[in-house]
Amino acid sequence: MNSSPDTRRQARIQALQSVYAVQNQSSVQNLTAIAGTIAGLIAGEDDQKTCTPPDKELLETLLIGFQEQHVQAEQILQGIMDTKIDAINPIERAVLALAVLEMLVRPGTPRAVVINEWMEVAKQFGAPKGHKLINAILDSIPSKIATN
Repeated sequence: MNSSPDTRRQARIQALQSVYAVQNQSSVQNLTAIAGTIAGLIAGEDDQKTCTPPDKELLETLLIGFQEQHVQAEQILQGIMDTKIDAINPIERAVLALAVLEMLVRPGTPRAVVINEWMEVAKQFGAPKGHKLINAILDSIPSKIATN
């Protein structure tokens, strides 16, 4: 099934919201606690009937990827950053982790598209200039992923 850019953007937004909720619980194990919500999002049972439905395959891939590979994503990020990943704003941290995961689990998506899409999500939900940090970090990641 082909999906539109709008449904893929919505999937990224819903993945970000879910990961942000998990990060605020201070334990990735709490991803199970919001599994019902995630399952509802994937099944299309959300109450936001007026918004664009998410690309369910992308949403599921990102959420499962986060659950299974968030440590690897954060290690990749930490390897190129001057500051500790924990010191970054939670929204930007979630965006970075999800973008790296998307690069890892969906290598067929052009990295420029992944970077641009996550920058746009960061503009919508992150700090006023957070998207610049996202761009700088993500732009230096692809070669690092290729060596892992």
